[in-house]
Amino acid sequence: MSKMTGLSYMKKTYPSCCKTHNGKIITLQEKQSKIIFSNPGKTDNIIFKLDGCVVKDSTTRRCDFLLYDYNETEHFIELKGRSIMHAIDQLKTSVQKFGVENRNRRKYCFVACSGVQIPQISIGNYVSYFKRNFNAILAINSSGKAHSLPSPAQ
Repeated sequence: MSKMTGLSYMKKTYPSCCKTHNGKIITLQEKQSKIIFSNPGKTDNIIFKLDGCVVKDSTTRRCDFLLYDYNETEHFIELKGRSIMHAIDQLKTSVQKFGVENRNRRKYCFVACSGVQIPQISIGNYVSYFKRNFNAILAINSSGKAHSLPSPAQ
């Protein structure tokens, strides 16, 4: 039996943990870390708070947010101070637990770090791992970097 995932499952199971955002700019922030998404088409994006709402216990690894864009593409987001390796582990566990198991569906995983220089050379193996195992693009950036969400073709 396959795991239950996807937007409709998440909305039905965790309605109090989701919010719809359709503004031109979407900012997710915790403590001193934040990530910004530009949403030029002002499309509806559903954001689930995984840490502390969907997952309430203190032992289960999970990322901070799961954003579904208008096309139901999954964007896993971890906002971190310094520990990039811990953030990567949290993203990996979250994709395994909450990600749709369709290898043809692209996923995006973001780490926004506030207190560390990002060593690009040492993350190459993790970028390859996420691509190979989850069909996911892993991006590790400084806090506050903006990313664009897709818009429907006009």
